[in-house]
Amino acid sequence: MNISDLYNKTVAEKGLVVGSNTESIAGSFYAIHCLTDCTFTTLNISNLTGSLTGIDIQAGSIIYGKITSVTASNNNSYILYKG
Repeated sequence: MNISDLYNKTVAEKGLVVGSNTESIAGSFYAIHCLTDCTFTTLNISNLTGSLTGIDIQAGSIIYGKITSVTASNNNSYILYKG
């Protein structure tokens, strides 16, 4: 990754997706930012050892990785960064 790539990710040049409740979202993302406390029922991240599903993640937390699909619990809100 060069400086230009890093800058483009920092400003979310490829865009954002806002997810909420039990909506399933698929795509290519590099980060997920929890706007509320989130409990994911599906969270597919390439090369992740273990699982983050069913774990309460605090509002304000950001998870980085090659994220391909997400489903959260009811009353959860988050932002996915396209990448």
